[in-house]
Amino acid sequence: MKERVERKLESLGNSFVKMPRKVLLMSFSLQKKDRLYARIFMALVSMCYFKDGMVKLGKYFYTCHRGEYLGNYRELADRTDISFGSVGHYLKALSDDCLIEYEAIAGGTRIKVCNYDFFSGYLTENTVDNGNDISAAQAMAAAEQTMGGRSKQFTPKGKGGEA
Repeated sequence: MKERVERKLESLGNSFVKMPRKVLLMSFSLQKKDRLYARIFMALVSMCYFKDGMVKLGKYFYTCHRGEYLGNYRELADRTDISFGSVGHYLKALSDDCLIEYEAIAGGTRIKVCNYDFFSGYLTENTVDNGNDISAAQAMAAAEQTMGGRSKQFTPKGKGGEA
């Protein structure tokens, strides 16, 4: 049994990302706009560079930092199956929700996933943030609070707060 579980885990690969429950739920929403919003966000988290390096975009070379994606709208449209014209709309929506920052560059767009270290599991215990020690659990709770995580999944229906 143990060998079978290890084989299953091995087939999934070695790296995982954390994804807010709200984004996962949106990916199965009955509303197409919610599904596409979630799809492009999950794609960006998945396609971000996990370490600093150089990227060639068209005829230009750029330094790409951890948590950034350099590409163009056409590539995003092709990879997410979202129309070319809608990519900009969803990037703006993600930016308005403080999930990404983006800017036009020659040959495409630089997109930074906010809190990428959290999503990639890079945060470890005692990560320093503005001089204060925080734990990975505290960072996760803060991100869930911002995104409307598990604690905001259901709204209380009665005085007892039952879901």
